[in-house]
Amino acid sequence: LAWIWLGGLYVAGIVLWGVFLSWGGINFGFKDWALITGPRLAFLENALRTGQLPLHISDSATLGGITDRFLAIPDQILSPQILLLLFSSIGRFVFENVTIQYSLGFAGLLWLRRRFSLSLFSFTVLFLLFNFNGDILGHYSVGHATWGGYFLFPWFAVLVISFIDGEHGWGWIAKISLLMLAIFLQGSLDRKS
Repeated sequence: LAWIWLGGLYVAGIVLWGVFLSWGGINFGFKDWALITGPRLAFLENALRTGQLPLHISDSATLGGITDRFLAIPDQILSPQILLLLFSSIGRFVFENVTIQYSLGFAGLLWLRRRFSLSLFSFTVLFLLFNFNGDILGHYSVGHATWGGYFLFPWFAVLVISFIDGEHGWGWIAKISLLMLAIFLQGSLDRKS
């Protein structure tokens, strides 16, 4: 029964994110969807489809007017998932990317559930608070698609707990470094922080 509940939560989360993101039918005509995220993803899509490196963007306004060098701005989605842009529309890519990140985050939450022996009720509250709080929903609603690294935070907690439990050394350092790299490649490095 517990696994059925957890599976239901997982599927419900995908459905709720799907509805929230209109299953990829995102309106790219307002806020950061129009000014930043849409143009950046369109530039990446074009670079991938033409087989070019995404080095210089013609409209530097989408990079904050700081530079025209696309890779100089740290909050870019550069993870392997960008290859999905070859097969998906930009809106659909955003939904697919959120689904991948959400799935990784859910796995991390399951690890925390097992580690702390959380009841189904406690886990459900944790699941809802983590995945559907106002902060993450607010950021995605205005076009901050680079917040996908947020979903990897349970794995940061897992690594901190394993460190407290006595896992030290180069293996732990490699794990935390790979996690930080994964978060960075999601574009989840805000230059204003």
